[in-house]
Amino acid sequence: MTVRQEQGSPHRLADLAVGGDDLIALGYAPGPAIGHVLQTLLHEVVDEPDLNSREALLERAKELAG
Repeated sequence: MTVRQEQGSPHRLADLAVGGDDLIALGYAPGPAIGHVLQTLLHEVVDEPDLNSREALLERAKELAG
């Protein structure tokens, strides 16, 4: 991976295409569970940056919820 590609890859929660408010809108209760889901999503998009789209992450968050 080139440096330019690496710079565009997500590395922080703030780099995710979704946030805690999005998860609350899906039905998650405010609290530590949101942080755990966001961390899981971050780990997944670090491995596969193409997954960092709002639609893909919301779908994955639904899967993680149930």
